[in-house]
Parts: sequence; structure tokens; C-alpha cells
Amino acid sequence: MGTAAILAAVDPQGWSLVWSASGLPPWLSLSTSGQISIVSAPPSAASTISFPFTAQVANAAKSASASFSVSLVNSAPVPTAAPGQLAAVRPGQVNGQIASIGWTDADSDVVGISSSGLPAWLSLDASSGALSIVSSPPPASSDTPFTFTATASDGKGGTASQSYSVLLVNSPPAISTPAGQLAALYSGTGPQTIATFAATDPNSDAIVWSASGLPSWLYLSSSGVLSIPTGQTAPSPATATSYPFTVSAVDGKGGTTSGSYSVSVSTPSCASFLATWPNWGTQTYLMGTPGVPYSANINCYYAVGGATNGQCPGYGPLGGLEFCTVNYVAGAWRYACNCNGSNFTSTIPNSGSPILPIDFSQHN
Repeated sequence: MGTAAILAAVDPQGWSLVWSASGLPPWLSLSTSGQISIVSAPPSAASTISFPFTAQVANAAKSASASFSVSLVNSAPVPTAAPGQLAAVRPGQVNGQIASIGWTDADSDVVGISSSGLPAWLSLDASSGALSIVSSPPPASSDTPFTFTATASDGKGGTASQSYSVLLVNSPPAISTPAGQLAALYSGTGPQTIATFAATDPNSDAIVWSASGLPSWLYLSSSGVLSIPTGQTAPSPATATSYPFTVSAVDGKGGTTSGSYSVSVSTPSCASFLATWPNWGTQTYLMGTPGVPYSANINCYYAVGGATNGQCPGYGPLGGLEFCTVNYVAGAWRYACNCNGSNFTSTIPNSGSPILPIDFSQHN
């Protein structure tokens, strides 16, 4: 298969010389004329290996020997990409090349590249070293490195390995709405918006909201609006009750952040209702002819928020004792005062002065 070397010797008498060898590797042979030949393919070698042997030369009367060696030369491939992170990708990123892993070989051997530990959504080309996304990267709740080993082989025993990683980048949303109680409602409160949740996503992903443990009379939209929907009202608990639930912001790529919230519902007593009754002072009202005694039945209504029905005593606008009934009508409180006489009914608005001049400075 080729000549590796030729051994030479000189005999002073000019006699013919014959060569022989011991310890020669089987893929080499030494002819009697001193030619060392490669007779079969040398073995693979991860690096340069020396094979020592002894050669003897003899004439008809005497012999001499000397030690030699044959070196099997091979240099392992050398990576051109430094170890560490090669690329950062996002969950769901489209297919395509994201990096290249290169190698050089001092012997100009053709280098083949393989890998171990590579995630299924990545592929490493055996000849070019191109690292590519071949299927959608999975969701990730946080930044997640995927580490693998690339190995180059020159086909002649020379190999080299290097560790690399690809970072799957995803940061969960950050909820900016403070945790805790969102609202304090009266029983019977009807459809309305309670709160609108807010969050930011470091990766600019679209955020979808969800909730667990939400009472049936509350609804959370995917855009984060918490409300009492049409056809629902707050319940009527015997005592003030907190309704806890969990709200989650989801980025659709594995990132989720949750917070604990609550809404309380109470049924105010007559005392708590009257404590919020506005003191408008004494209003002047003359019914009929000035100076002529009169009597009237006055029903005064005032809306203040949600609660259940109850009765509270009070004082009438004409100075006589009256009894007032607190009623929850059409989604609002109404305060009805039944006074002496008859023939008159009035409705008091939520703001501004009463339609009728009535003394609201006296109530208990």
C-alpha cells in the first residue's frame, strides 16, 4: 500500500546484507533489502502514536541491530465555536437555523458531527454543523436552558466534544393590580364593573386572564374585566362575607402569574343605614293656606346603595312621630316615611335638595 521508509547499512567487506525486524506492527513489513512498507490500513488514532521496533542487519558472518519507531499521525478536530450558549429562542418560534457549530482538522480530514442530549425540537446537521429549529419550541414558565453535547469525528480515530446550550426565553407576566379586597358591596347589588386587572409582560406577549374559585354571580372576561353580569346580583349573607378567588395572567407560552383577591358583601342594619343618612337641615314647606292647620301623608324616597329590607323609626317632617321603612327597590335603597294625613307623595333624589322641604336634621 506504500513505502513508509528504507533502512540502510554499509558492510566494510562489501558483503551482502539482509534485514529483518522484531516488534513491527502487523500493518508494516520490512523487506530483506531494508524497505519498510505499509501492507494494510493503519488503525485509527485519536492522536499521534509511536510504534517502536527493532531491526537487524546481517552478513554471512555477523549481525547488528538498532531500535526504530514509526509514528501514526492524527490530530483530533478542534471546535471553532466556544462552549456555552449558542442562541436564545422563544416558545413557538418558527423553524429555521439558529446557530452553526464549526470544527477544523489539522490533517484536513473530513469531519462529521453528532450530538447527544439535543431536545427533539432541535436538529444538528452532521456535515455542516447547522443547528436548526425543526418543530415548535415548547412553552416555558421561565427562562430555560437546554444543554447538549456536540462531538466531531475525523473518521480516523480523532474525536472531540464540546458542550453547548440553547436558551428558551420566556418571562411570566407581572400583575400590577394589588392583591387583596377589590370591593365592598351591599347585598342585591346588580350588574356593574367591579375591577379591571392590569399586567405587563416582559416579552410583549398577549395576556389572557382566568380565575378559579370565582363565585357564580361574578364574571372575569379574558381581557381582565371583573363584573357582576346581567341577570346576576350580589347575594344576601346573614353577616358580612368575603368571597376569595384567584386570578391568573397567562401569556400563552407557559408563563403564568396568579394573585389572590376577594369581594365582600354585607347587609347593613338600620343603624348603619341611618348613620349614612344625609343631614340636609330643616326645609320650609307650606301646604295649603298659610296659617291654616293642615295634615298630609308624605312618602319620602331616597336611594343609597344595596341592602335588604328593614324598618327604622324616625321623625316626620311635620314634627310628629313617624315610622320609616327601608326598602330595596329596583336595585337601590328607598327610604319611605309615613306621616300624618294623606294626599301627598314625594321622591327624594340621590343628590341635590329634596323635592319636598322636609326636616332631615332629626333622625335616629
